[in-house]
Amino acid sequence: MNFSKKLLIFVFFIAILYSSVQVVHSYTQRSREFLSLDTTLATDSSNEYALTEGILINQITTDNQVLENNPEDWIRMLYYYSITRLGFADLPFNVIVDREGNVYQGHNGDEGVVPELKDLEGKYLIGYLSNSIDITDDAKVSIGELIQEKADLYGLEEEDVQFVDIRREEPTQEQPLAKIAYSSTNSVFSQQKSNLVLDLDFTGKEDLTYTASINTGEEEVTQVKLGDQLVLEVDIINDGESVWFTKNDRLTLFTENKEDSVFAKNGVWDAFNSPFTIEDSTLRPGESLRRSIEIETVREPGVYSIAFYLERENGSKVFNSDFNVEFEITNGDIDLIEVGETETGFLNVRQEPSISAELLSQVDIGLQFVAIEYSDDGWVKIEYTPGEFGWILARYTDKLN
Repeated sequence: MNFSKKLLIFVFFIAILYSSVQVVHSYTQRSREFLSLDTTLATDSSNEYALTEGILINQITTDNQVLENNPEDWIRMLYYYSITRLGFADLPFNVIVDREGNVYQGHNGDEGVVPELKDLEGKYLIGYLSNSIDITDDAKVSIGELIQEKADLYGLEEEDVQFVDIRREEPTQEQPLAKIAYSSTNSVFSQQKSNLVLDLDFTGKEDLTYTASINTGEEEVTQVKLGDQLVLEVDIINDGESVWFTKNDRLTLFTENKEDSVFAKNGVWDAFNSPFTIEDSTLRPGESLRRSIEIETVREPGVYSIAFYLERENGSKVFNSDFNVEFEITNGDIDLIEVGETETGFLNVRQEPSISAELLSQVDIGLQFVAIEYSDDGWVKIEYTPGEFGWILARYTDKLN
């Protein structure tokens, strides 16, 4: 066998060996079921979620030599002690890593669950189970992979990784369960951060995708009389694999191209191009919420359609969130008028149907209003802004229906 063939075989063998080593070091998270934890003790109803904005690493130590040599028993003890003695709702870590590099599930819940922090922050808390100040090579690999996963998913930077001390905060009347607070530490243990993150790749680019499914529940075009109330119900479903963290990553419903809509209900919509914002809910995959869109129906009779979509706080569009609402405005028992051409480009609104009455406001050409009342001398009463009424000269208006 010549030298080149021997070299090729050697390189191929090294490649296989390297791949095998990588697989060995790649962690598998051990579940609470693996540890046979009594999960009925934890209080799932108190779970809160937030978009992960940082990673916290805390060293867990013990004076019990028996536990030190048996990490699984150590975690079981931590779980029961945290709930039954310290008053936490659950184990106050997202994951725990032992010196062998084994990774154990901590706090119950989906991606983004906040591990009993006093302040609702998007922090992912890793507990390192060791009495020694060093981080073993196996543990470095597992913790590094955990950090890399979160950095890739949420666009985290190196400075978003902190070594911290934690302390228990006593329950209060407002908060009956114990919480934890944290602070940065300069301990010898924390000085290993540089080695821990040395080979990690922090791009700062998020890879989190929100996917929606929208149900308007309307198979036929909704009909409404001119000026009557029209409220459309929309079911918004998390149809992806990521939790929606609207408490610190709000979702906004916008009109197509963010254009102002003539059907925006003044004083009800958040803006003329946005009916509402979702910022008080956490939607796990498969969960849904219902929101209402109130439509301004003081418009010329006809069939109309409005296109909407959802957008995250960072400006990215929620995948598959485009939808249309269709409705038909029919003639009712009221007159719809439009401000026509005037010499000034606007029309004065007065307190009484008189040219000498108090001037309240001005309305622009092209605006449409319901004619509430007509006077005998050529004036028409309108609601020129929500809850405010006044009179304009009828000869400068056109009837639309």
